[in-house]
Amino acid sequence: MKRSSTFLASQVDGLAHEALPSVAALMSPFKTLCKRLPGRCLDFASEESGQGVVEYVLVFALVSLGAMAGMLSLATAVNNAAMRVFNIAQKTI
Repeated sequence: MKRSSTFLASQVDGLAHEALPSVAALMSPFKTLCKRLPGRCLDFASEESGQGVVEYVLVFALVSLGAMAGMLSLATAVNNAAMRVFNIAQKTI
């Protein structure tokens, strides 16, 4: 199975070079990026420069969750108060 996929890849690569030279030109930087990306990811993981950004994102997420929970309880309280006012108004009319 691996041989057929390798054969197909070589045929497609050959077609790209022969029939569509612009595709081959576009694929060259992509292939270079794919080769360099794993190393750059490891470099980024070993550096601590992104640590501050991650901490800010986590704090923002925590504050957002707290705000959503607060808004939910506030909405419930406002709804209950409005229903009490509506019920009182309905009884008096």
